[in-house]
Amino acid sequence: MSIGLEVFLILLSISTSLCTIVLFFVTRSKDHHKTGEQWGSIKADLRHIKDAVGPIQSFTERLAKLEMSVESAHRRIDEIIQNKL
Repeated sequence: MSIGLEVFLILLSISTSLCTIVLFFVTRSKDHHKTGEQWGSIKADLRHIKDAVGPIQSFTERLAKLEMSVESAHRRIDEIIQNKL
């Protein structure tokens, strides 16, 4: 092999290595950006679900209190009926 060909192959190897390293970092940066967007979307969806569930929890709490009140009223009505008999 001639010296010119050897130098060319060495330069080709070095340039290929440099391009590979640069592309690795560029691609990694894009992947981080895409992952960040996905996490942001997931967090927004969870926040939306949380906001939607809040009124339902409030409703179920009020319903539970109402059920306890109705149960108490039934007990009192039963006691009144028992006392009259």
